Amino acid sequence: MTTPTPSGKEQEISQAIRRAEIQSKSNLEHFLEYFDTKVSLVTGRDQLEKVEELEAAIWSTNGFGSIDEYDKYKKCSSVFAAFLDEECLGFTRIFHGGELYPPPFTTMDFFDSERKVETLTACSLGKIEEVGTLGVDHDSSEIPRGILSANMWRLAYRDAVNREVDTWGIIMEPERVVEMNEKFSFKFVQLGPESYYQGGMCAPFIMSLSEVAEAMEHQLPELYDWFVNDEVVAAN
Repeated sequence: MTTPTPSGKEQEISQAIRRAEIQSKSNLEHFLEYFDTKVSLVTGRDQLEKVEELEAAIWSTNGFGSIDEYDKYKKCSSVFAAFLDEECLGFTRIFHGGELYPPPFTTMDFFDSERKVETLTACSLGKIEEVGTLGVDHDSSEIPRGILSANMWRLAYRDAVNREVDTWGIIMEPERVVEMNEKFSFKFVQLGPESYYQGGMCAPFIMSLSEVAEAMEHQLPELYDWFVNDEVVAAN
């Protein structure tokens, strides 16, 4: 029996898949080089002031508008940050549900109005939170942005699971969300149309934390062990 010769299009697809596999392996090896990056939940006033200084600078540089409008949300948030020699390299702020609905669920339109009501209800019960501001000081850190992001999201993920949070929401440009889903095996699903938000065309997304763990375990088991199981090296 003669084996059929792949068509030119089939060969192109096969080569594209192979390139993606090589790139994925390269990304994973790159992550492994920085697994000892120290990240912690920020609780001290001194560290928080350094985070907020970087946060304000990022808002100003990117033209996000006045950061003062987010003051009411900050009291219902947690901050995870990376420090080196007392300098803040990067941070991510997680906005909790409950007392205030995080912005993705109030300021953005949804495709399905019933889904929005369900989401707001779950948010009021503290089951859904927003992955909010993510900032990296490119001038002071040689660690790639994706590496710092993964380290901070890892700690935020574990904290959320320990507090029995089910779901993360996010407002972001769809193309960036696609990249995050591919690189980290995240499972963010778009909930509404794109609209202008803080300098760009963004949309609301949502992700089940249990689904991302299952996907990561299947697709990137080495990354899964580090993200979910390995001991965290906390910042001093």
